[in-house]
Amino acid sequence: MTTSTTLQNLPIIVLIDQVIDKTKDEQLSKKSINSVMPQLKEIGARLGVTPYQALMFSVIVNGFDDNSFDVRDLARHFDVSSVKILIYWADIEELKNRRLIRLLEKEDRELNIVLPHNVLDSIRGNREIIDVNYRDMTVDAWFAELNRLLQMCANNEISRTELMEEIRMLKKDNLQLKVVQELNKQNMDDMEELVLLNFINLFVQYGDNQVMEHNFTEIFNLRNFRAYSFLFETGKHPLFVKGLVEHGCVDGLVETNVWRLTKKAKELFLSEIEYNEPTNVSSDVRKSGTITPKMLYFNPSVTKQIHQLETVLQKAHFQIVQDRLQNHGMRRGFTCIFYGHPGTGKTEAALQLARNTGRDIMMVDVPNLRSKWVGDTEKNIKAVFDRYRSACKNMDLAPILLFNEADAVLCKRNEGATRSVDKMENTMQNIILQEMEDFEGIMIATTNLTNNLDPAFERRFLYKIEFPKPTPAESRHIWHAMLPDLNEECTLELAGRYDFSGGQIENIARKQIVNSILTGDEAISLDLIREACENERFNTKTVRHIGFN
Repeated sequence: MTTSTTLQNLPIIVLIDQVIDKTKDEQLSKKSINSVMPQLKEIGARLGVTPYQALMFSVIVNGFDDNSFDVRDLARHFDVSSVKILIYWADIEELKNRRLIRLLEKEDRELNIVLPHNVLDSIRGNREIIDVNYRDMTVDAWFAELNRLLQMCANNEISRTELMEEIRMLKKDNLQLKVVQELNKQNMDDMEELVLLNFINLFVQYGDNQVMEHNFTEIFNLRNFRAYSFLFETGKHPLFVKGLVEHGCVDGLVETNVWRLTKKAKELFLSEIEYNEPTNVSSDVRKSGTITPKMLYFNPSVTKQIHQLETVLQKAHFQIVQDRLQNHGMRRGFTCIFYGHPGTGKTEAALQLARNTGRDIMMVDVPNLRSKWVGDTEKNIKAVFDRYRSACKNMDLAPILLFNEADAVLCKRNEGATRSVDKMENTMQNIILQEMEDFEGIMIATTNLTNNLDPAFERRFLYKIEFPKPTPAESRHIWHAMLPDLNEECTLELAGRYDFSGGQIENIARKQIVNSILTGDEAISLDLIREACENERFNTKTVRHIGFN
């Protein structure tokens, strides 16, 4: 006979399994229920529910992997009619009130029974179930929680159905917030509201005023959203009709595949928070999980420096290093410059750093920082750093701010400038210098030119990493990575003969793929590769001539 002490030592999932085994197909008979009453009392004691509520809960846990679990499934377990299960509906309702289960209404008005993510995780780990408390949040905490839930859905940690139920609770528990009041006035269906919340979250967390299809693919099925996005492109979606979303602009022109919140939407939903209105700066936020892994080949010096930087940027180290710097009266920010010939892997190294450290990357379109209008360039630059600070504040990990091909903004200042355009350039650079002085995050600038770099910028970069052209030995690895079917002799010949950067070798590989598609011949032709190599540079054949004819 099982003693109460023995039951107390068992994981709750084992107790649930015993209940399931003894009650299946037993038609809710008193005999079957009494046979597991000790287990039900123990489960009930741990959850703070009655034995019959523990019985219903056990069967629901057993069916957690079925997204359409409902009353009929409960009835099927006991081999009774659905009507008989309704006798226990008050017990099921109490489980819902205690937030141990969720009841979701389907389109046919039937109810799905869903096990919350935190409850399932606690049962699996035999831990006490801690209620997710959304009550009486500040507006900043509310937006932070919304971002966390959307991130969890993007990472497949919760389903979209669970996401919507969490959002319903997030709203229900915070009716004092104006953003919740305004959302409730809109009378939207779940999909419409989720799309709007995604717009709002992108704007609040990243200042993103240029939303495109790829911003939704982490949460929505890509194929489904492409059909859905047609309504955005034509301006016929309900969010357009309600004046909450509009087409965005690129280089001053309206683009139907770029969307943004309207002024009306910001006034309705964002009146309780401070935010910086984005200017015409183009900045793309790439999530670390969407960056394709890529093997990079550098010389030992570059490899060592990149590895050291990657180690510092790991979550376990970064805060410690920053605090130690601050304790020594030094700047907390990590500002880095990657410089060298075009195509040597500077940008890709920054992307792989972001991916390997789990940090999102904010990529700044440097040419769009400039404006012909007086004062706009300065606003654009300040907006970039304001967006970055906002992102750092609202994210678990500070993202990387990437100024790609930053030659134009890092060049030497014009001493004694008299022309207005020169004065504007100096003002722009002074703003960046001051922002770097106060910077507390992670910034990487890439440039092909360093001869024209202003000394004031040079002093402010903590890490300066030169990316030289690859040696023949490094080129051989790149050729093999790009064209794995090349034999050793061919890679040796190409690496020795052609003084190419990694970017140029990738161009040759792309041409080989295009040729195979056009001809239907997958075999690699060394003659065609040699021809592509000879044509890679304008009017120049870049040949090493070190022993190959």
